[in-house]
This record gives sequence, structure tokens and C-alpha cells, in this order.
Amino acid sequence: MTISTLNEKLAELGAKIHRKSYLESEKQELEQALSTAQKEEQQLLETLHKEQKDVDKLERLSFASLFHALKGSKEAEHHEQVGELMAAKTKLNRFRVEYNTIKEDLKAVKQALVKIDKLETTYHKLFEEKKTLLRSQPNQTGALLETKIDHYETLKKQEKELTEAIQAGESSIRLLYEAIDMLKSASRWATYDAFSKKGLFSHILKYNRIERAQELLSRVQSSLNRSTRELSDVNLTSTNLKVHISDTTRTIDFWLDNIFTDIKVLNRINESLNNAESTLGRVNKVLSGIKTHEKDVLTQTEKLKKEIETIVDNA
Repeated sequence: MTISTLNEKLAELGAKIHRKSYLESEKQELEQALSTAQKEEQQLLETLHKEQKDVDKLERLSFASLFHALKGSKEAEHHEQVGELMAAKTKLNRFRVEYNTIKEDLKAVKQALVKIDKLETTYHKLFEEKKTLLRSQPNQTGALLETKIDHYETLKKQEKELTEAIQAGESSIRLLYEAIDMLKSASRWATYDAFSKKGLFSHILKYNRIERAQELLSRVQSSLNRSTRELSDVNLTSTNLKVHISDTTRTIDFWLDNIFTDIKVLNRINESLNNAESTLGRVNKVLSGIKTHEKDVLTQTEKLKKEIETIVDNA
């Protein structure tokens, strides 16, 4: 297909698609009108139900009671209630005509928008075809497009890497907060174990918290390593993210429990806590920089996309 033919088709589709903003505005107005109408219909139904109850109440009177009642004000009341009931029914019927009109109009607008969505798909397909054709031409336009599209694709790749790095960083921060809470709890139990009466309960809780913290820190390590691989210009290493308590120390702490081993374990826990808090601060700092970088890349990408579209549109 030639550039001239593509331009004709794109112009024709563009004219039809131009109505989309108007239809979307009309759809919003009709949806609001329909919502209001639904509330109004409920109020009319409640009024009708009340009037029907009033009429039914009068008509349930026995013939003798009605005979005596009609001699007085009941006759007038009965006529009045029947009149109000008929008025309520008439009002509801008229309203439903308007209500159904709104529903039909909204249905028509939604159908029109569905058709436009299909036209947009065709438009974008033809636009890409035109862009590819222009890019392949050995002239100034082709060379310019080639340069800008290459730059655009590079930016999109950076955008993806930044998004993945941010996700990894935010995941690491959540895990670090949880690990820090576990280490603080482990530190409290280790302090209790060292300076109070010995007990198996405090010993078990201390190591339960340590093991949970170690599991979380291992996941942080993995997440940060993944982030570093995805973004080569982010120099973030997660050193010392381990609770350094050997199996030997653990065994001695259990079988030969003494103040010296308890304090050694407590110091290791506090070292790990300090390292985790330090890492959290560094991750937050780096993540802030990545987010700023991402905003810049998104701005550049959007600007470049518009420039490419302008070149293709004007060719």
C-alpha cells in the first residue's frame, strides 16, 4: 500500500474516530441521568405502594362499616385515595417512558463507542504500516524516523528495567521492615535469656525469631541481587545481611547455657539488626533516585512518541 493510499484511509478513519470524545462525554451524562432516574423510579414506586395500601385499607372495610362510613367523610376520603393512586400510576408510567428513552440512548452510545474502538484498532495498524514504510525509505524522513525510533525503543527498555528495579526495591523494603521487627524481637528475648532466670521457652522464642529473620534477609538478598542485575548503573550490594551464629555457638547456647554465650548471641543479633537498618536506609535512598530517573525516562519517552507521530502524520 502506498503512502498516498494510507493517508486517505487514515484521514477517513480519523474523521470517524474524532467523535469519540463527544460520545464519551455523552455516555457519562447519560449514565448520570440513568442513576438519577433509578433513584426517582424507586421513590415513585414507594409512593405508589403507599397509595395502594391506603386504598386497600379502605376497601377492606365490611359492607356495613362502609355503608356507615360513606355517610360521613369516608366517602370523600375513598375518592381522594383512589384519585391519588391513579395519579401515582400515571406519573410512574410517564416516567418509565422517559427512563426507557435514557436507557436506549445510552445503549446506542455504547454501541457507537464499540465501533469506534474497532476503528481505532484499524487506524493504529495502518499507522504502524505507514511508519514502517516511511522508516524504510532512503531519504531524510526515513533517516530521522530510524534515529528517533531507535532512541524510543532504548528508552522503553530502560523504562521496563526501571519498573522492575522499583518493584524489587519496594519488595526488599517490605521484607527489611519485617526482618528488622523479627531481629528486635530476637534481641529482646536474647536479653531476657541472658540476664534472667534460664528457661527453655525464652531460648526457643529467641531462635524462632532469629530463623524467621534469616529467612527474610535471604529473600532481601535475592531481591536486591535481582535489582542490581536488571539495572547495571545501580551500585547496591547487600553485604552482611545474615545473622552470623554458627551451629557450634547454637549448640553451646543450648547445652552449656552461660552468660558469655548468651551475650555473644545477643551481640550477633544486634550486629545483624544494625546491618539490616543500614541496608534499609541505602535501599530507600537508591530507590528514590531510581523513581526520579523513571519519571525523567517516562517524560522523554512520551515526548519522543509524539515527535514520531508528528513525523508520520505530516509525511
